[in-house]
Amino acid sequence: MRRYVLSRLLAAVPLLLGVSFLAFVLVTLIPADPAEVALRVNEIIPSQELIELHRKELGLDQPFWERYVRWLGNSLRLDFGHSYTNHHRTVAGELGRCLPATLALAGVSLLFVVGASIPLAVASAMTRDSLFDRLVRTLVFFGTAMPNYWVAFLAIWLFAVHFDLLPTGGDEGWRSYLLPAFTLSMTYISTYVRLIRNTMLAVMQEPFVLYARARGLPEAAVVRHVLKNSLQSSVTALGMSVPQLIAGSFVVENIFAWPGVGRLCVSAIFNRDYPVIQAYVLMMGVLFIVCNLLVDIISAMIDPRRQAER
Repeated sequence: MRRYVLSRLLAAVPLLLGVSFLAFVLVTLIPADPAEVALRVNEIIPSQELIELHRKELGLDQPFWERYVRWLGNSLRLDFGHSYTNHHRTVAGELGRCLPATLALAGVSLLFVVGASIPLAVASAMTRDSLFDRLVRTLVFFGTAMPNYWVAFLAIWLFAVHFDLLPTGGDEGWRSYLLPAFTLSMTYISTYVRLIRNTMLAVMQEPFVLYARARGLPEAAVVRHVLKNSLQSSVTALGMSVPQLIAGSFVVENIFAWPGVGRLCVSAIFNRDYPVIQAYVLMMGVLFIVCNLLVDIISAMIDPRRQAER
């Protein structure tokens, strides 16, 4: 197990370096001069002298690889520089201010995913080809096909405008989480209902299920055994849902005016606040790699055969 964990850690190092390089090179590939952009964002009329002076302040006059190494070293210390739109605020401070709201929304959405997908999948699998099963499969089809922004607008019209049951934003306690969390989790609920249902149907064909029923075990006990064996294949997908919920929240956050990192990133894109964009891309990339690493290790602990496959 130690050798497996060490090999996965070593494999993650070049991926982390690749993500950091892509995040840094974003500024190099843009056609505009970052120094000029930083001046214009602060409503300063840029002259050539001011641009050159600002380039030196930002270190843009130095060679590419020297700038990358310095930026990478600063990033390891969580020093991403200062925002272009507000020199008095650091990028790390801005991300730290918005990250709790995104994590809270992703956490509630994950509870929705787990709390809805498992009961629906179990009920659908145990009543195969029934009216309920066909209804669940139809809802799963539409839930997978509908984009988040369409679900968000439909939920706002139905629950906030038409019935006036839930707020569309603001800070009204737990009620403020329901619409954005439902919107964010809809696609994942549909995905996991289909995945768990299909896996349960396959497991139910295994000889141990027939043997358990022949012994006269209660149906609830049989379902527990089937579900336990079915969920093992869902560990990887469920673990990777965490970074997907966080990274995919930028659409939902902007529709519902949620003060998270996704909304901060969209604002940075419109304002051409490149340090914030760089830090956001790096943070999301690192989050995906770390979560994938943790999921691989947990899956290997649950099923030791995965270590031999590696």
